[in-house]
Amino acid sequence: MRSTNASLANAAIAPSLDAVVSLAHHVVPSAVAVSVTVVSDAGSDTAAATSAWARALDQAQYAAGAGPCVDAAIGGETRAISDTRRDVRWPAYAAAAVAEGALSSMSVPIPVDDGVVASLNAYATDVDAFGQADHARLRKLAAVAAVVLSTGRQPAIRARDVVDQANGIVMGEQHCSAALALDVLTARALERGCSLRDAAVDLVHAASS
Repeated sequence: MRSTNASLANAAIAPSLDAVVSLAHHVVPSAVAVSVTVVSDAGSDTAAATSAWARALDQAQYAAGAGPCVDAAIGGETRAISDTRRDVRWPAYAAAAVAEGALSSMSVPIPVDDGVVASLNAYATDVDAFGQADHARLRKLAAVAAVVLSTGRQPAIRARDVVDQANGIVMGEQHCSAALALDVLTARALERGCSLRDAAVDLVHAASS
């Protein structure tokens, strides 16, 4: 089960993260696999996973520089895919996920203080696999993972700050919610072929110039 990178999740917290993903796998029946993504200045990595399949799906997003698990961690909002074959937000990841047989997913941000950016990710082989009850369970377990990660002294990342700034700008311009603002920012990243963070930086710079 364990796929812990010492640079992101030390040996002391690895068993606890393994327990979180194992419990999530158990209480979310539709989840074929579950993982925890941690984003730091060193990059993105899978701190715990229930299978090699989940690690492969995470890695496809890291390689693409974008995907629901990365965007949920950095953006601080849940990112769900109901049908990977029809989702257009992360085309590089979607192609890899379909090839792996992952047809839906749900990534919930882990609310950690001190600059730690992370997400709890559930993957399924069916479309529309996750509902509101699953979201509620994953959010509760994300809170548990937050406590675990807060003890691990993970390296901080400043991506969340700039994404929050960009979200605020979009919310002000379009009078929309934070979740819809993140959708707008994700669409801009797709149009420009860049990461969510880079799209946020460009928007903030444009607004301040």
